[in-house]
Amino acid sequence: MKTKILIISFICIVIALAVYIGPVYAGFGALPFMIGAVKVRDDLSLIRTVNYTHTAATIKDTVYLLNSLPMLAINSADANAANIYLISGLIEYAKTSAQAWTAGVKLYWDDTAKEFTTASTGNTLAGIAAETAANPSSTGLILLNPFLVGTNALEHAMTDPGDAGAIPVTASGVCAITTAGSETRTMAIPTVIGQEIVLVIDTDGGTCVITSAQAVNQAGNNTITMAEAADMIKLTAVTIGDALRWRVTANDGAALSTV
Repeated sequence: MKTKILIISFICIVIALAVYIGPVYAGFGALPFMIGAVKVRDDLSLIRTVNYTHTAATIKDTVYLLNSLPMLAINSADANAANIYLISGLIEYAKTSAQAWTAGVKLYWDDTAKEFTTASTGNTLAGIAAETAANPSSTGLILLNPFLVGTNALEHAMTDPGDAGAIPVTASGVCAITTAGSETRTMAIPTVIGQEIVLVIDTDGGTCVITSAQAVNQAGNNTITMAEAADMIKLTAVTIGDALRWRVTANDGAALSTV
């Protein structure tokens, strides 16, 4: 009788563990657990999660942009309630159907279509394709890792926001600026450590004054002025006192000041 009780207890524990850690692929033969339409498949030691409190209600198995980083909600939560989000790991999620993916291709999160895509324009770098995906196909296997933003080569063309606009800081990249007179731009603090942004005057129609939310060098300058075509400055994200800050790592023609 005791043996039967122990066996039944063991089975109950195994079932409970399977339900509790279902969203991961244990790596020792366990089947991936389906949460809604999303399949999270990875070794327990490889996934990374964070606790975050969203101002809006969140739904499990759904990708959200939190602090400009794509993350997958593990549970549903009410507005202003803490939730757990997967920030790094293998997930199966909706993709742009009319795209063929090759393993290793960079993927971006399209927050309008709510799907992953190889198109970078207007979207947020999210990770890479973990395997090939056919055209057409509705889902793909994604190695979610938004922190690739820090190593994303500066091949990403950033859209110039125009006069009085905010330079996007959701990804690394090059922002080629066009002016049609004396213009201004603003720039928020970085998204993640290691991020790199290059600002360059592509078409010079007048001086461009860029005001950063924080100082960009040791001298405390927060204003970048570029007045000629080919003026360029490169900024890299670092942490100072545990806070993300830009630091100038290259400068060719840009004037720095404080306002």
